[in-house]
Amino acid sequence: MFKTILIFITTSLLLFFITVSYHPSLDKYSQYFTAKENITSAYKATYLGASSILISDGKTTILTDGFITRPSIYSLLFTQIQPDKELIKQTLKKLNIKKIDAIITLHSHHDHAMDSAEVANQTNAYLIGSKSSANIAKSQDFYITKIITGKQSFQIGDFKLTTIPSKHTKMSRILGNIVGLGEEISSEFKTPAYFTQFKESKTYSLFIEHQKGNIFINGSTNFIKGSLQNYKAQTVFLGIANLSKNTKTFQEEYFKQTVIALNAKRVIPIHWDDFTKNINDTTQPMPRIFDDFKNSMDFIIQQTKQNNISLEILRIFDTIALDK
Repeated sequence: MFKTILIFITTSLLLFFITVSYHPSLDKYSQYFTAKENITSAYKATYLGASSILISDGKTTILTDGFITRPSIYSLLFTQIQPDKELIKQTLKKLNIKKIDAIITLHSHHDHAMDSAEVANQTNAYLIGSKSSANIAKSQDFYITKIITGKQSFQIGDFKLTTIPSKHTKMSRILGNIVGLGEEISSEFKTPAYFTQFKESKTYSLFIEHQKGNIFINGSTNFIKGSLQNYKAQTVFLGIANLSKNTKTFQEEYFKQTVIALNAKRVIPIHWDDFTKNINDTTQPMPRIFDDFKNSMDFIIQQTKQNNISLEILRIFDTIALDK
């Protein structure tokens, strides 16, 4: 009996890891990968995967989340996780980044907030985030610079940053309970920790004002109706995780309440990549078992064409000009 159970468990795990190793192809989207190797513009953005976006105007550099460690699926399931200091160091070196002026964590799950304090420590950056993100930082002996509690604005160089309350990507109640949707991280939090201990807290979007063009970053696939009615942004970095797993009505309202409301001219999908893969590996969509990248992209392509909006896709380390 024990042998039978052991064989069943081993076979199930093997099938699971085979399944999560399969990624949808990006070949059909080649026309949307428009990033060029040499960017002459000083006002630019570099994608680091998930919702980590590095933005610079040549004088000031800001970063959302700064998730670089990207623990494997095995690590997430069976071990405690923590920032990989050496990988972070080497990645910053690869990007030729010695100084970041501000890092903003959009919520406190591990794929947003786990590395923020270590990146801030290595780049002498201001760190902005919720109280839960502050407790993650404190567990790494870093004390957050600004704790956000709602809509707040910060002037960083020529950037005006405004955190706008939003909602986390929709997911099942069971999964939401596992990852702590709406739950806070206490001051007793210790690193390393299991990924389930990195609870959401509150979710924010980021509105960036700059004389060379406004930007909106929505790291989670959700919205608060009417919250963007007084904002305009040329470029929208739009979270699409789990988008196609929601109803058509939700998808259409999501696009309307973000991209259309902001009168955006360009959309760049984010949080579509498999963030359990090493940051230096080839960028790939999430496995079909976790998300439906194809159907999410089919919807985004249809909406951008219908509304005459430019669509671009970035691989990790791709850089684009923001003032084109």
